[in-house]
Amino acid sequence: MSNQVIVMVSGGFDSLHVGHLDMIEAAARLGSVVAVVNSDSWLMRKKRFVIRSLADRMRLIAALRSIFA
Repeated sequence: MSNQVIVMVSGGFDSLHVGHLDMIEAAARLGSVVAVVNSDSWLMRKKRFVIRSLADRMRLIAALRSIFA
């Protein structure tokens, strides 16, 4: 059994901003980060609009180095 710490963060990440980066970097200091990108329907319920597609938001999050640190 592994003692690896896995930390989950989630959000709409639409648009990605410095607050998101702060959250992800803080999580990365605690362990390996798994990011959950919420769906377009979640964003519509929360904010009533979507700026970027789910696929684009997932690409942006995956590109952040701290996810894989």
